[in-house]
Amino acid sequence: MIKKIKANLESSNDIYNISNWQVFKKNLLAGFARSIGSWIFNLIFLALLAYILIPLFGSAKDRLVKSLPKDLNEIIIQIEKR
Repeated sequence: MIKKIKANLESSNDIYNISNWQVFKKNLLAGFARSIGSWIFNLIFLALLAYILIPLFGSAKDRLVKSLPKDLNEIIIQIEKR
């Protein structure tokens, strides 16, 4: 077992003796990790933003909804009368 550990320490991989496939795999994994992390960060940010802004603008939304007509028939009748 000690021989295997020493062999691993002596044959460390650097950028000059690894294959293109290993570089591709590591870059692909890093890209996926970065994209998943950014998606999670954006979802958390949007959830916090919604949690803060919905109570602030809730009353304004209720007033707007009450002032709008209940259905499109009222709008059509108003346009035809003009």
